[in-house]
Amino acid sequence: MITLVMTGQQIHNVLEDAIDFYLNPSGSWGAYPRASGLRFDVNEAEEKGMRVSNLEINPQLEGTWGPIDLTDSYTVITNNFIATPRDGYNEFGNIPDELKVDTFLEYAQAFIDYAYDVKILEPVPQDRASTQNWSNTLPTPAPSPSPTASPTASTPF
Repeated sequence: MITLVMTGQQIHNVLEDAIDFYLNPSGSWGAYPRASGLRFDVNEAEEKGMRVSNLEINPQLEGTWGPIDLTDSYTVITNNFIATPRDGYNEFGNIPDELKVDTFLEYAQAFIDYAYDVKILEPVPQDRASTQNWSNTLPTPAPSPSPTASPTASTPF
């Protein structure tokens, strides 16, 4: 596991990268981002950079959900594979090395240890799921008003 210090904008960027890779026919469905303490909406019909909206955080799930501040810094933990960057998580490659710390924890073992500690694994409640809403539609443009003819001297009333 690797910890990284990232801005809110970089977190948004890495989510956009991962979703783009997931949607790419030569990408991988395994790249779809899942996180704890982070939730968002996705519209796959939008262009890359605009697909993720309503990005919210609740660090360590101890408080309330609130919008991520794109200029604040946050500590993120992920596995070594995608942090290198792989599986479409390209933004991780833009994080300076001095903002990355290898914890030397194997993520599978960390999960096993967690499962032993909690004894029973429960499904993630919907309000804590990473993806809150998914769509594949663009907003319909409002109809243009019909032009109206203005009466002129040559136009009879």
